[in-house]
Amino acid sequence: REKTMQHFERQMRALPRVALCLTVAGDIDYIVLVRSRDVAHYQDFARHVLATAPGIRAYTSEIVLDIPKWTTEVPVDD
Repeated sequence: REKTMQHFERQMRALPRVALCLTVAGDIDYIVLVRSRDVAHYQDFARHVLATAPGIRAYTSEIVLDIPKWTTEVPVDD
């Protein structure tokens, strides 16, 4: 399991289309933010990367429709 996770994380780091890969606690192990031109471009990623990655039993996809707010700023006075 640990080797499989390390392999997946190396693969995510190496892919330019992956903007973010988070290891999380709960029912899922990872959240991966993938940049794609359109749905077909994402489907190509899902079929060739996610569906073939060792250790992935299942994955779900959510499509971002809009970004009402995006910031990396961390408030220090709140």
